[in-house]
Amino acid sequence: MFSVFVKDQKKHENFIWHDLNLVKLEDYASEEALEKWMNWANPKGLISPTPSGLTFLGGVNDMPAGSTGYFEVDLKPGNYAFISEVPNAKSKNLLIPFTVAE
Repeated sequence: MFSVFVKDQKKHENFIWHDLNLVKLEDYASEEALEKWMNWANPKGLISPTPSGLTFLGGVNDMPAGSTGYFEVDLKPGNYAFISEVPNAKSKNLLIPFTVAE
């Protein structure tokens, strides 16, 4: 069970608040492709199909500052990332890769 506390909130240059998505990254998946695809201002962003090797597992969306949301997922060993649906997520510390060990 993940608990997501939204400490602060602001509109980004794509006119939306930040959110949180959990993504499973296969070994061949590209974090750069994920970051680019998650920006709806990119003409090919957020349009099916997702970039190769990515599986979205859950998250929270459109929550005001000071609120808490929850989602549940069964994580297996592998590579994952938290990412927000904003331009340049990595430079804003809104793309966080992590590994679940065996």
